[in-house]
Amino acid sequence: MATDIPGVDAFRVATEYETKDQVVDTRTVMTMTRMVEMVPGAFIQGAAIFSSTKFRTTTAFLSLTASITAAAFLSALLSYEWDTSSSSRKTAPDFYRYIPNSMLRKISCFMTIFLLSAFNLVVRTLVCLTVASRAMVVVFLVIELALFFVYKLQGDLIYWPPFSGWPAKVVAALFMQLTAKLIVDWTACVQFRHPMEVGGMYFCFSMALTVGVGFASRLAYKQDGELPEKDIVTLLMSSACAELFLSFVSLLLSMKREYVGTFVSLKTGSSYVQELFKNGNDDERRFVIFYYVDDKWMADIGDEVRVWLNERLPESFSLRFQY
Repeated sequence: MATDIPGVDAFRVATEYETKDQVVDTRTVMTMTRMVEMVPGAFIQGAAIFSSTKFRTTTAFLSLTASITAAAFLSALLSYEWDTSSSSRKTAPDFYRYIPNSMLRKISCFMTIFLLSAFNLVVRTLVCLTVASRAMVVVFLVIELALFFVYKLQGDLIYWPPFSGWPAKVVAALFMQLTAKLIVDWTACVQFRHPMEVGGMYFCFSMALTVGVGFASRLAYKQDGELPEKDIVTLLMSSACAELFLSFVSLLLSMKREYVGTFVSLKTGSSYVQELFKNGNDDERRFVIFYYVDDKWMADIGDEVRVWLNERLPESFSLRFQY
Protein backbone atom coordinates (compact mmCIF):
# COMPACT_ATOMS: atom_id res chain seq x y z
CA MET A 1 0.00 0.00 0.00
CA ALA A 2 1.26 3.46 -0.88
CA THR A 3 2.15 5.91 1.90
CA ASP A 4 2.36 9.68 2.16
CA ILE A 5 6.15 9.44 2.38
CA PRO A 6 7.78 9.25 -1.09
CA GLY A 7 10.99 7.81 0.34
CA VAL A 8 9.14 4.87 1.85
CA ASP A 9 7.37 4.13 -1.43
CA ALA A 10 10.65 4.34 -3.33
CA PHE A 11 12.30 1.93 -0.88
CA ARG A 12 9.45 -0.57 -1.18
CA VAL A 13 9.56 -0.48 -4.97
CA ALA A 14 13.36 -0.73 -5.10
CA THR A 15 13.42 -3.70 -2.72
CA GLU A 16 10.19 -5.24 -4.11
CA TYR A 17 8.79 -5.22 -0.58
CA GLU A 18 5.39 -6.89 -0.21
CA THR A 19 3.31 -8.09 2.70
CA LYS A 20 1.95 -11.63 2.78
CA ASP A 21 -1.65 -10.45 2.30
CA GLN A 22 -0.86 -7.98 -0.48
CA VAL A 23 -2.84 -8.70 -3.66
CA VAL A 24 -1.45 -5.93 -5.90
CA ASP A 25 2.32 -5.44 -6.17
CA THR A 26 3.93 -2.33 -4.68
CA ARG A 27 4.99 -0.78 -7.98
CA THR A 28 1.45 -0.96 -9.37
CA VAL A 29 -0.02 0.59 -6.21
CA MET A 30 2.46 3.46 -6.31
CA THR A 31 1.87 4.02 -10.02
CA MET A 32 -1.89 4.24 -9.58
CA THR A 33 -1.93 6.42 -6.48
CA ARG A 34 0.77 8.88 -7.51
CA MET A 35 -0.69 9.43 -10.97
CA VAL A 36 -4.20 10.00 -9.60
CA GLU A 37 -2.84 12.54 -7.12
CA MET A 38 -1.17 14.61 -9.83
CA VAL A 39 -4.03 15.33 -12.23
CA PRO A 40 -6.46 17.38 -10.06
CA GLY A 41 -3.81 19.94 -9.12
CA ALA A 42 -3.17 21.02 -12.70
CA PHE A 43 -6.86 21.10 -13.57
CA ILE A 44 -7.89 23.18 -10.54
CA GLN A 45 -5.15 25.73 -11.11
CA GLY A 46 -6.00 25.92 -14.79
CA ALA A 47 -9.67 26.50 -13.96
CA ALA A 48 -8.79 29.36 -11.61
CA ILE A 49 -6.56 31.09 -14.17
CA PHE A 50 -9.10 30.59 -16.91
CA SER A 51 -12.10 31.91 -14.97
CA SER A 52 -10.87 35.32 -13.84
CA THR A 53 -8.22 37.89 -14.71
CA LYS A 54 -7.29 38.37 -11.05
CA PHE A 55 -5.79 34.88 -11.01
CA ARG A 56 -3.68 35.45 -14.13
CA THR A 57 -0.51 36.35 -12.32
CA THR A 58 3.06 35.27 -12.93
CA THR A 59 2.98 33.20 -9.77
CA ALA A 60 -0.21 31.42 -10.85
CA PHE A 61 1.21 30.57 -14.27
CA LEU A 62 4.45 29.33 -12.72
CA SER A 63 2.46 27.18 -10.30
CA LEU A 64 0.39 25.71 -13.13
CA THR A 65 3.53 25.00 -15.15
CA ALA A 66 5.10 23.30 -12.14
CA SER A 67 2.02 21.10 -11.64
CA ILE A 68 1.95 20.01 -15.28
CA THR A 69 5.69 19.42 -15.28
CA ALA A 70 5.52 17.34 -12.09
CA ALA A 71 2.67 15.20 -13.42
CA ALA A 72 4.40 14.64 -16.76
CA PHE A 73 7.73 13.87 -15.13
CA LEU A 74 6.12 11.33 -12.82
CA SER A 75 4.35 9.71 -15.77
CA ALA A 76 7.60 9.46 -17.72
CA LEU A 77 9.58 8.26 -14.72
CA LEU A 78 7.12 5.50 -13.84
CA SER A 79 6.95 4.31 -17.45
CA TYR A 80 10.74 4.34 -17.61
CA GLU A 81 11.06 2.41 -14.34
CA TRP A 82 8.56 -0.22 -15.46
CA ASP A 83 10.37 -0.77 -18.75
CA THR A 84 13.91 -0.89 -17.38
CA SER A 85 13.04 -3.11 -14.40
CA SER A 86 14.86 -6.42 -14.65
CA SER A 87 11.82 -8.30 -13.34
CA SER A 88 9.54 -6.70 -15.96
CA ARG A 89 11.92 -7.50 -18.79
CA LYS A 90 12.34 -11.06 -17.62
CA THR A 91 8.62 -11.70 -17.23
CA ALA A 92 7.40 -10.00 -20.42
CA PRO A 93 10.26 -9.38 -22.87
CA ASP A 94 7.79 -8.92 -25.73
CA PHE A 95 6.33 -5.83 -24.05
CA TYR A 96 9.12 -4.34 -21.99
CA ARG A 97 12.56 -3.29 -23.27
CA TYR A 98 11.27 -0.69 -25.73
CA ILE A 99 13.65 1.92 -24.29
CA PRO A 100 16.98 1.70 -26.18
CA ASN A 101 20.24 0.80 -24.46
CA SER A 102 22.35 3.77 -25.57
CA MET A 103 22.35 6.70 -23.16
CA LEU A 104 21.51 9.30 -25.81
CA ARG A 105 18.50 7.36 -27.06
CA LYS A 106 17.39 6.67 -23.49
CA ILE A 107 17.33 10.40 -22.78
CA SER A 108 15.54 11.07 -26.06
CA CYS A 109 12.92 8.42 -25.32
CA PHE A 110 12.38 9.69 -21.78
CA MET A 111 11.93 13.27 -22.98
CA THR A 112 9.37 12.29 -25.62
CA ILE A 113 7.36 10.38 -23.00
CA PHE A 114 7.56 13.42 -20.73
CA LEU A 115 6.38 15.80 -23.46
CA LEU A 116 3.63 13.40 -24.50
CA SER A 117 2.20 13.40 -20.98
CA ALA A 118 2.60 17.14 -20.52
CA PHE A 119 0.81 18.17 -23.71
CA ASN A 120 -1.89 15.54 -23.25
CA LEU A 121 -2.65 17.02 -19.84
CA VAL A 122 -2.66 20.55 -21.27
CA VAL A 123 -5.10 19.63 -24.06
CA ARG A 124 -7.47 17.77 -21.74
CA THR A 125 -7.48 20.64 -19.27
CA LEU A 126 -8.15 23.21 -22.00
CA VAL A 127 -10.97 21.11 -23.44
CA CYS A 128 -12.80 20.99 -20.12
CA LEU A 129 -12.29 24.72 -19.58
CA THR A 130 -13.22 25.97 -23.05
CA VAL A 131 -16.48 24.08 -23.50
CA ALA A 132 -19.25 26.55 -22.75
CA SER A 133 -21.65 24.09 -21.17
CA ARG A 134 -20.51 21.98 -18.24
CA ALA A 135 -23.28 19.55 -19.16
CA MET A 136 -21.51 18.96 -22.49
CA VAL A 137 -18.32 18.07 -20.62
CA VAL A 138 -20.20 15.56 -18.48
CA VAL A 139 -21.92 14.04 -21.52
CA PHE A 140 -18.59 13.72 -23.34
CA LEU A 141 -16.92 12.05 -20.35
CA VAL A 142 -19.84 9.64 -19.88
CA ILE A 143 -19.85 8.66 -23.57
CA GLU A 144 -16.09 8.17 -23.49
CA LEU A 145 -16.40 6.03 -20.37
CA ALA A 146 -19.15 3.94 -21.93
CA LEU A 147 -17.03 3.31 -25.03
CA PHE A 148 -14.18 2.14 -22.84
CA PHE A 149 -16.26 -0.38 -20.92
CA VAL A 150 -17.85 -1.64 -24.14
CA TYR A 151 -14.31 -2.16 -25.44
CA LYS A 152 -13.44 -4.07 -22.28
CA LEU A 153 -16.50 -6.30 -22.60
CA GLN A 154 -14.62 -8.39 -25.15
CA GLY A 155 -13.76 -10.68 -22.25
CA ASP A 156 -11.37 -8.34 -20.49
CA LEU A 157 -13.58 -6.49 -18.02
CA ILE A 158 -12.39 -8.27 -14.86
CA TYR A 159 -9.27 -6.56 -13.56
CA TRP A 160 -6.11 -8.63 -13.24
CA PRO A 161 -5.26 -8.92 -9.47
CA PRO A 162 -6.21 -12.35 -8.04
CA PHE A 163 -9.14 -11.24 -5.92
CA SER A 164 -11.39 -13.99 -4.62
CA GLY A 165 -15.17 -13.74 -4.79
CA TRP A 166 -17.31 -11.91 -7.30
CA PRO A 167 -18.04 -8.84 -5.13
CA ALA A 168 -14.32 -8.06 -4.90
CA LYS A 169 -13.82 -8.77 -8.60
CA VAL A 170 -16.68 -6.48 -9.63
CA VAL A 171 -15.54 -3.63 -7.38
CA ALA A 172 -11.98 -3.97 -8.67
CA ALA A 173 -13.20 -4.09 -12.26
CA LEU A 174 -15.16 -0.86 -11.89
CA PHE A 175 -12.76 1.09 -9.71
CA MET A 176 -9.38 0.00 -11.07
CA GLN A 177 -10.41 -0.01 -14.73
CA LEU A 178 -11.85 3.47 -14.28
CA THR A 179 -8.67 4.65 -12.57
CA ALA A 180 -6.47 3.27 -15.34
CA LYS A 181 -8.64 4.91 -17.98
CA LEU A 182 -8.58 8.31 -16.30
CA ILE A 183 -4.79 8.15 -15.97
CA VAL A 184 -4.44 7.40 -19.68
CA ASP A 185 -6.97 10.04 -20.71
CA TRP A 186 -5.29 12.81 -18.75
CA THR A 187 -1.59 11.91 -18.70
CA ALA A 188 -1.09 9.41 -21.56
CA CYS A 189 1.13 7.38 -19.24
CA VAL A 190 2.83 4.97 -21.66
CA GLN A 191 2.91 2.10 -19.15
CA PHE A 192 -0.88 1.89 -19.28
CA ARG A 193 -0.90 0.72 -22.89
CA HIS A 194 -0.24 -2.66 -21.28
CA PRO A 195 -2.81 -5.34 -22.24
CA MET A 196 -3.67 -5.72 -18.55
CA GLU A 197 -4.59 -2.03 -18.36
CA VAL A 198 -6.29 -0.17 -21.26
CA GLY A 199 -4.41 -1.87 -24.10
CA GLY A 200 -2.35 -0.46 -26.94
CA MET A 201 -5.19 0.25 -29.34
CA TYR A 202 -7.31 2.09 -26.78
CA PHE A 203 -4.24 4.07 -25.70
CA CYS A 204 -3.89 5.43 -29.24
CA PHE A 205 -7.64 5.93 -29.54
CA SER A 206 -7.62 8.01 -26.36
CA MET A 207 -4.89 10.27 -27.70
CA ALA A 208 -6.60 10.64 -31.07
CA LEU A 209 -9.84 11.50 -29.29
CA THR A 210 -8.00 14.07 -27.16
CA VAL A 211 -6.61 15.80 -30.25
CA GLY A 212 -9.94 15.64 -32.09
CA VAL A 213 -11.95 17.04 -29.22
CA GLY A 214 -9.26 19.65 -28.66
CA PHE A 215 -9.64 21.05 -32.16
CA ALA A 216 -13.44 20.83 -31.93
CA SER A 217 -13.55 22.77 -28.66
CA ARG A 218 -11.22 25.38 -30.16
CA LEU A 219 -13.65 26.02 -33.00
CA ALA A 220 -16.69 26.10 -30.70
CA TYR A 221 -15.15 28.37 -28.07
CA LYS A 222 -16.86 31.70 -27.39
CA GLN A 223 -15.28 34.45 -25.33
CA ASP A 224 -17.53 35.67 -22.54
CA GLY A 225 -16.94 37.95 -19.56
CA GLU A 226 -13.46 37.51 -18.12
CA LEU A 227 -12.66 34.45 -20.20
CA PRO A 228 -9.56 34.67 -22.43
CA GLU A 229 -9.93 35.94 -25.98
CA LYS A 230 -10.63 33.38 -28.68
CA ASP A 231 -7.37 34.07 -30.53
CA ILE A 232 -5.37 33.19 -27.42
CA VAL A 233 -7.34 30.00 -26.77
CA THR A 234 -7.06 29.01 -30.44
CA LEU A 235 -3.30 29.48 -30.38
CA LEU A 236 -2.88 27.55 -27.13
CA MET A 237 -5.09 24.64 -28.19
CA SER A 238 -3.64 24.36 -31.69
CA SER A 239 -0.08 24.44 -30.35
CA ALA A 240 -0.80 21.87 -27.63
CA CYS A 241 -2.53 19.48 -30.05
CA ALA A 242 0.29 19.78 -32.57
CA GLU A 243 2.92 19.21 -29.90
CA LEU A 244 1.01 16.20 -28.58
CA PHE A 245 0.99 14.62 -32.02
CA LEU A 246 4.66 15.41 -32.64
CA SER A 247 5.63 14.01 -29.24
CA PHE A 248 3.91 10.73 -30.01
CA VAL A 249 5.59 10.46 -33.42
CA SER A 250 8.95 11.28 -31.82
CA LEU A 251 8.41 8.54 -29.24
CA LEU A 252 7.74 5.97 -31.95
CA LEU A 253 10.91 7.05 -33.75
CA SER A 254 13.11 7.04 -30.65
CA MET A 255 12.04 3.69 -29.19
CA LYS A 256 13.05 0.25 -30.43
CA ARG A 257 11.22 -0.46 -33.67
CA GLU A 258 10.10 -3.97 -32.70
CA TYR A 259 7.96 -2.57 -29.88
CA VAL A 260 5.99 -0.05 -31.94
CA GLY A 261 3.28 -2.68 -32.38
CA THR A 262 2.50 -2.57 -28.66
CA PHE A 263 0.90 0.84 -29.26
CA VAL A 264 -1.66 -0.52 -31.71
CA SER A 265 -2.09 -3.99 -30.25
CA LEU A 266 -5.55 -5.48 -29.76
CA LYS A 267 -4.19 -8.11 -27.39
CA THR A 268 -6.40 -8.58 -24.35
CA GLY A 269 -5.29 -9.17 -20.79
CA SER A 270 -6.48 -12.77 -21.02
CA SER A 271 -4.36 -13.43 -24.10
CA TYR A 272 -1.38 -11.76 -22.46
CA VAL A 273 -1.57 -13.91 -19.32
CA GLN A 274 -1.99 -17.12 -21.27
CA GLU A 275 0.99 -16.27 -23.47
CA LEU A 276 3.12 -15.72 -20.36
CA PHE A 277 2.44 -19.32 -19.38
CA LYS A 278 2.69 -20.88 -22.82
CA ASN A 279 5.86 -19.01 -23.79
CA GLY A 280 7.53 -19.36 -20.40
CA ASN A 281 10.79 -21.23 -20.88
CA ASP A 282 11.18 -22.10 -17.19
CA ASP A 283 8.98 -22.81 -14.17
CA GLU A 284 9.65 -19.41 -12.60
CA ARG A 285 8.22 -17.55 -15.58
CA ARG A 286 5.26 -19.91 -15.82
CA PHE A 287 4.42 -19.50 -12.15
CA VAL A 288 3.73 -15.80 -12.79
CA ILE A 289 0.28 -16.84 -14.01
CA PHE A 290 -0.85 -17.16 -10.39
CA TYR A 291 -0.29 -13.43 -9.91
CA TYR A 292 -3.37 -12.86 -12.06
CA VAL A 293 -7.06 -13.55 -11.47
CA ASP A 294 -8.02 -17.00 -12.73
CA ASP A 295 -10.81 -15.58 -14.92
CA LYS A 296 -8.04 -14.57 -17.32
CA TRP A 297 -6.85 -18.11 -17.98
CA MET A 298 -8.88 -20.82 -16.24
CA ALA A 299 -11.39 -21.50 -19.02
CA ASP A 300 -8.77 -21.77 -21.77
CA ILE A 301 -5.66 -23.30 -20.24
CA GLY A 302 -6.79 -24.41 -16.77
CA ASP A 303 -6.23 -28.10 -17.55
CA GLU A 304 -2.77 -27.41 -18.92
CA VAL A 305 -1.84 -25.41 -15.82
CA ARG A 306 -3.13 -28.16 -13.52
CA VAL A 307 -1.11 -30.85 -15.29
CA TRP A 308 2.04 -28.71 -15.21
CA LEU A 309 1.69 -27.87 -11.52
CA ASN A 310 0.95 -31.45 -10.48
CA GLU A 311 4.09 -32.58 -12.27
CA ARG A 312 6.11 -30.10 -10.23
CA LEU A 313 4.66 -31.00 -6.83
CA PRO A 314 6.79 -33.29 -4.64
CA GLU A 315 5.86 -36.96 -4.82
CA SER A 316 5.24 -36.98 -1.05
CA PHE A 317 2.68 -34.22 -1.39
CA SER A 318 -0.63 -36.04 -0.97
CA LEU A 319 -2.89 -33.27 -2.26
CA ARG A 320 -2.99 -32.46 -5.92
CA PHE A 321 -3.83 -29.18 -7.58
CA GLN A 322 -7.59 -29.10 -8.05
CA TYR A 323 -10.22 -26.62 -9.18
